[in-house]
Amino acid sequence: MRIIDTHDRILPAMKEHHLDVEDFFSHLQVITPQEFLKSPLESRSEVLLIDVPSMVGHQVNDQLLAMVNTHPAAILFMPSPAKKEWEDWLAQLLALTDKVVAVQRLPMGAHEWSLLRNQMLYFWRQGLDRQRFREQMVRFSQEMDELVRGAQLEMLKAKKIHEGVVPRRTEDLKAIQLTSKYAVGEGAGSEYFDVIRGQNFVHLVFLHTTSYLASSCLMGLLNKYKGGPMGLDPQLFLQEAAFEIRSINANKTKPVDVQMLLLRIDQASLKCEGHAFGAFELFSQEHGLRALPQLSGFDFLKTEEARFSFSLTRGEKVVVFSPGFIFNWNETRPAAERGPFVKTNQNLSGSELLMELFFQLKKQSSGDFLAKDATAVMMEVNRHGIQQV
Repeated sequence: MRIIDTHDRILPAMKEHHLDVEDFFSHLQVITPQEFLKSPLESRSEVLLIDVPSMVGHQVNDQLLAMVNTHPAAILFMPSPAKKEWEDWLAQLLALTDKVVAVQRLPMGAHEWSLLRNQMLYFWRQGLDRQRFREQMVRFSQEMDELVRGAQLEMLKAKKIHEGVVPRRTEDLKAIQLTSKYAVGEGAGSEYFDVIRGQNFVHLVFLHTTSYLASSCLMGLLNKYKGGPMGLDPQLFLQEAAFEIRSINANKTKPVDVQMLLLRIDQASLKCEGHAFGAFELFSQEHGLRALPQLSGFDFLKTEEARFSFSLTRGEKVVVFSPGFIFNWNETRPAAERGPFVKTNQNLSGSELLMELFFQLKKQSSGDFLAKDATAVMMEVNRHGIQQV
């Protein structure tokens, strides 16, 4: 458990009220605000204790909130009488995070110390349970990897069935029609595409991983955003994804490769913005290749570098190519032919163009499967829609 306290208030008060006899006390670590803000951004299982005056000189910004949110809970301590700047800082933090479970006003009475002791014991035991669960998940991951290696043929068969059941998908949005197609690859890992709707906007989500466990974890995170009025919260999802991937990589000799594209489309203005981590391509039949950040893969610390934005125009057609599609294409045809191929077939419908693109991939394949999973999505903007300027 970590304590942010530059005034040496919390630990002495705990000792005075005999909390030092509890098991958790020997695991308490006092750190400075600077050490706290420079800590690795990773999920933690212990409660965070904060002396409010120790933090007043630090703004309640995205960096501080991200660090607080890595903990399951936070307990704040406020000396009395409190200064206005302390109260203002506290009010700002409470408005922006739900991690604060208690605000203790010092000095505290015996009954309050008894309640705090019970809270600390509860979170200590919860942390131990989380640690045991993580260890079990690591063992499960290792066992799953063994099973996957031993059952590669069965997995390919299952993927082939999936390709046959869901070869194409079409969705009509207010301003855009989406058509997607997927094909099975022999390589480990998988690709995933989905649409998450919000109010007057949609998020297109593309994932490419080299681990079935990573794919499953990320898809689980995305499921909680579906069906709600707010849609996807990209910053929170990226933070949660970083935690999951870091946990998976902690016990692997070779890190999992994760590439993702989050594309938010405002259906009124047709403005597009998002984050691109990895080898994705957006090719417009009208405007050519849309510039995306050139990052090798997912890295939460490079979230700002991964940002991009552009605007669609009425009647525009854009194809999104996944890393798997690009890899398969480049294995059999020059990369420079991909854009011109899309451009010269602009009279085809979205569905027809995707069929032709995947035909080009498969006609060069020597077996039933591509080298890697491949995904492509056609976005066709309504030519007669009303666009907000």
